[in-house]
Amino acid sequence: MSWFYDLYKTYENNFEEVGIIREKKNGTKYTLLPVSHMEQAAHIEVTLDEYGEFLKAHVLDKEDSATIVPCTEQSATRSSNISPHLLHDKLKYVAGDYVKYMNDIKFEPHHAMYMKNLNAWCESEFSHKDIQSVHDYLEKGTLINDLIKAGILFLDDEKLLLRKWTREMAKEQGDKPPIFDTVTDVADQTFIRFNVLSSDNVPLMENREIQQLVTEYVKSTFDNKGVCYVTGKTGPIAGSHPKYLRWAGDDTKLISANDKGFNLYQGRFTNKKDVVMIGYETSQKAHHALKWLIQKQGRTKDGQVVVVWGDRKNDASAPYPGSFNFSEEKTAIDKTKEDYAKNVYRGIEGYRHQLNNEGNINILVLNSANDKGRLAVTYYQSLTQDDYLQRISDWHTSCYWKQTSSANKQPFYGTPSMYDIVLAAYGKGSTNKDRLAHKTIARLLPCVVERQKIPWDIVSASYKRAVNPMGKELWEWERSVNIACALIKKYYTKEAYEMSVDENNKDRSYLFGRLLAVADVLERRAKGYRFFKRTAGDTEDSNGMEGISGNKQPTNAMLYMQNYTKHPAKTWQMTYIKLIPYMRMFDGKGTRYEELINEITASFTIEDFNNKPLSPAFLIGFSSQKTELLKKSTKNQKEE
Repeated sequence: MSWFYDLYKTYENNFEEVGIIREKKNGTKYTLLPVSHMEQAAHIEVTLDEYGEFLKAHVLDKEDSATIVPCTEQSATRSSNISPHLLHDKLKYVAGDYVKYMNDIKFEPHHAMYMKNLNAWCESEFSHKDIQSVHDYLEKGTLINDLIKAGILFLDDEKLLLRKWTREMAKEQGDKPPIFDTVTDVADQTFIRFNVLSSDNVPLMENREIQQLVTEYVKSTFDNKGVCYVTGKTGPIAGSHPKYLRWAGDDTKLISANDKGFNLYQGRFTNKKDVVMIGYETSQKAHHALKWLIQKQGRTKDGQVVVVWGDRKNDASAPYPGSFNFSEEKTAIDKTKEDYAKNVYRGIEGYRHQLNNEGNINILVLNSANDKGRLAVTYYQSLTQDDYLQRISDWHTSCYWKQTSSANKQPFYGTPSMYDIVLAAYGKGSTNKDRLAHKTIARLLPCVVERQKIPWDIVSASYKRAVNPMGKELWEWERSVNIACALIKKYYTKEAYEMSVDENNKDRSYLFGRLLAVADVLERRAKGYRFFKRTAGDTEDSNGMEGISGNKQPTNAMLYMQNYTKHPAKTWQMTYIKLIPYMRMFDGKGTRYEELINEITASFTIEDFNNKPLSPAFLIGFSSQKTELLKKSTKNQKEE
């Protein structure tokens, strides 16, 4: 479990971040949780003085609700069992008058067990004066009564706790109180957070001294001790492991062995300790580090999580974005591949300077079938920083082509993101909660991180969708072509394909691709399209084309493209015949297209001009020739 140990080391290396609540640019808050703590959204904050007297209470806004909650191993994973947290908890646990205002004795054990645990903590050597203040107040059993007096909670006609605000109440009494905007059932859902105004002048949940005391106290309650298989240290052994790693309602676990029947061990072991023993503190630190990294810099999409981090400095360039998100400077399509390579190298050097050249870069991918059950590690790799950055650089300088991110974005040299590759290979439906997308990304990561060859089925799928333009908008089809070309270029490394037209390439598939590109541009030009260099803010499609007549019907080249790849010679004859009327529309200015067609046709050998299906080199020839013609059309317009 090297990945588990790496997470544990990450926690140790970032110990100064423990318990500190940070905020991202989008307003999301996150923290590296202390051992024996969990994160919970609180709804009401109750403030006490140092003598345990009630001072005030208020309903918490969503932005301020995140609470660091001291917990036991059992309470952190509770579901239907009665297992109270150590301090902050739901109303039915902390309120001594809950049974009175609910008129239901079945809730009596909740508060009794909560107070029993709180008493034990206060009587231990790990107590604190602020915790004693909370204990002294709760012993009075007046929490709900005090909240009613403070105008936070309310009673119904039977003098019982009002659980919900009905429409009839809204009509009679106007706007509902804040607590009913926060929870749908006050009695069952309300979570109470305590604070004590004392000489420490530190919010109770952020008090580092108390957090450390909680950790030591919980560890002292363990009877089960042994050798941790991860660190080799002797200490308390974890009986269960944390959940809620990816988001608040995530009920999956990385490590779990709760089936006590014969099916789990199949006669090989008698209990889960025979399989593996992980120290309680080790488990807490590794899980908390993972949760922190996911919240801080992970990429979550439809349940799949990709997180990349460094042992020493956490922020690291992820392997899945495309060049559009990789380098601040984009390379225009009329610049050379050397310009693009320089941009990539500058981006790599920028990341290199952000790191401190210590430790490794780790890549971890998590996924699950749903929100319950097992959370699987589908990919993990750890590399030195220099090696990792070099492999990122290699990917971006070997798998690139002209790229467009949407209809009104300027094209640029670059590498498609992994999510764009999935979209190009399998269509829009593949990125919407589809396991296929998750599996594809997991298969592409080794291509970047380990320099493995791109799986042929992904290249083939993207190629087949690219040569079938029907049903797509023009810019969308163009993007499919460009992504497929990037993958083909990467797969056929020996051919050294480039975006510029290779006049010396006599491959029949490449030549047939060039022919179809000429036919496509010729017909569009004849129909009244004009080509010009794109600038930011233009609204024309990604080909750099704007229809003067508004006619944007597909050309014959597009209509026949799929059949063309299967029966090229036969389909070209049909296409050429339909080009003749368009050639006449140029009034003699279309000669250069005819000359180019003749030039490309002359490059064929007699044996190669046949109906054998074309290879993916067809798409390279098509895209290269089309890009070249677009540049010339732009230049000609400027001269005119």
